[in-house]
Parts: sequence; C-alpha cells; structure tokens
Amino acid sequence: MYQQDTLVQGCVSAVHQRKFRERLAKGSAYTLSEFDVTRSNPKFKLSDGPVSIRINEGIDFEKLPNT
Repeated sequence: MYQQDTLVQGCVSAVHQRKFRERLAKGSAYTLSEFDVTRSNPKFKLSDGPVSIRINEGIDFEKLPNT
C-alpha cells in the first residue's frame, strides 16, 4: 500500500490558543478527528493546498510516535 504525504495548514483561533499550546509541539505529526475544514486564507497561506484545518474545542488529536 502506498501512502502519499500531504501538507495541510491548520489554524487555532485566538480564543483557543492557550488551551492547545501545551498539547501541540512544533514539528510533530498528529492524527486528527472532529475538526473543521475551511478554505485557505491567501493572506496567511503557508502551503499550496486549497483548504485549511480549523482547530476547534471539539477536536480530538493524538501525537504520532517519532519515526
């Protein structure tokens, strides 16, 4: 089975930044569920993808082990 990696930009609203700051680590990969998908904002676009993940308070995520 072949799996292609894809970069998707994510954002956390200012209201939720404090809540998630301790749970997310720079350069880490996570499995995500229960998140919102929205169009990428061209002013803050870090990848070529047309969509962005919006992290909300209902999100469930787990850090993947280092490989």
